[in-house]
Amino acid sequence: MRRIKWAGLFCFLWAVFSGCPPQRIVGRPAWVANHQHDKYRSESYLIGTGEGSTREKAAQAAREDLISQLKIHLGLILQEKKQSVAKDSWFNPYHFSPGNLAEIAKSEIVHTWNSKDGSRHAALAALDRSRLAKTSFEKVLAAQKSCKDSVAKGDLQLKDERHPYQALLLYTQALLDFTQAENLGILLQAATGKSLSDPTAPTAKNLVDKIDRLLDGVELRSVRGDGQRVDDQGALSSPLVTGAYMTDGTDRFPVKGLPLRFRLQRGESVDIRGSTNEFGAFTARLEKVPADPKKTSLVIARIDGEQVFSDAGLKPDDPRFSTLLQRIKIFETSFRLLAPNEAATRILVLVWEDISGTQLPSSVVLEQFSRTLAREGFDLVDPGTLEEPLEATLPLDKAIAATKGKTDILVLGSVEAGVSQVVTAQFVFAKAKGKIQAISTESGKVLATFEQEVKGAGSDAQSADKRALTTFARKAIRTLLDAILKPAGKPS
Repeated sequence: MRRIKWAGLFCFLWAVFSGCPPQRIVGRPAWVANHQHDKYRSESYLIGTGEGSTREKAAQAAREDLISQLKIHLGLILQEKKQSVAKDSWFNPYHFSPGNLAEIAKSEIVHTWNSKDGSRHAALAALDRSRLAKTSFEKVLAAQKSCKDSVAKGDLQLKDERHPYQALLLYTQALLDFTQAENLGILLQAATGKSLSDPTAPTAKNLVDKIDRLLDGVELRSVRGDGQRVDDQGALSSPLVTGAYMTDGTDRFPVKGLPLRFRLQRGESVDIRGSTNEFGAFTARLEKVPADPKKTSLVIARIDGEQVFSDAGLKPDDPRFSTLLQRIKIFETSFRLLAPNEAATRILVLVWEDISGTQLPSSVVLEQFSRTLAREGFDLVDPGTLEEPLEATLPLDKAIAATKGKTDILVLGSVEAGVSQVVTAQFVFAKAKGKIQAISTESGKVLATFEQEVKGAGSDAQSADKRALTTFARKAIRTLLDAILKPAGKPS
């Protein structure tokens, strides 16, 4: 028995070292091993071969073999293309996955073979280079044309229609078309050795610059509801209003149709979505905020990047656009919601009105300021709590010294109102002119100044004066409120 075992081992070693090949599968075609076939020459076809225990597995292996060869050619071209992309660019269109290639480079199984006992199968996949060139060429041209059309429409929406969001969607769609054209062009070059370029088509840098310039001009602002106090049941007295605007050179206009999303900074209990109206505003109505009774809650409003991608026909998980998604989502504003037991910023409003030469403490202007500041969550200081009443002619430094420690911010000024024109007995014009300042009593710094003259009309002198004063107050509030919010620790 021992002699038989040694004899078998000797025969095996002799066969190996003498150059005799191991036993082959009977009938196995040569193209399985050498990747060559007389009917499918390399100048006209790209082929792949594969084997498996079933016909389906062999066909799949053949297609994967063909794709692996394509990937080798693509790798060399992609390396060169990627080096041409600016290092500081957030966009890189050159990204292929096996799924992309399998869909684009559709091959046909032109030959199959199986062993007599049916235990082994082989397949030959062939990709017709000329057919691929023709279909890819047509698709590249179509994608390039779509890209140029989208850019032209985007420019029109931005410059003529003043619709930044539609322009952003069109520029993003152009970027998607550009990506498709580039990737098809690379596949065409890898499979056929031919390249296709259109000197009139936008480049990646052109498209990225357009999107960057547009986004750089976009601004989100908390218009109303910031700084208000949450009651014991978590209810708010005012909705949260966000404004979206764009600045293009010297022009500033609303961004309509922009999708926004509101969420609590901590927790998932608040999740409101919607789009801005024609004035660039969106109102979020929170029925209840689960706030800490002693801590400030922060509601963040930001651009809904996923919805933007959906509107543009993109997938949020597309790696080619991942940086763009993050770039869009950084746009945000916030609403500071004071807890029921939290101390608020103190504000003292001292504005004198002079109506037809009669000076008196403000009623119309004070009412407008008090209503707005209370709604925003500030604690209004009663002027009667001051040790001595302040005069309108008191110098600024003395006014600050007299109120320091009693208020955090002093709103100080005066306004004159009077009839400017009597058109008829029932139609009178009045004008209001004045100057109001917001001052930090701690630093003595003037935070903002409003100085303007406005008009108002009414059925008599009194109603005209009140209308002019109301208009003056509302304009002053819009100017001063942002400056007041900043020292209060609220984003503007």
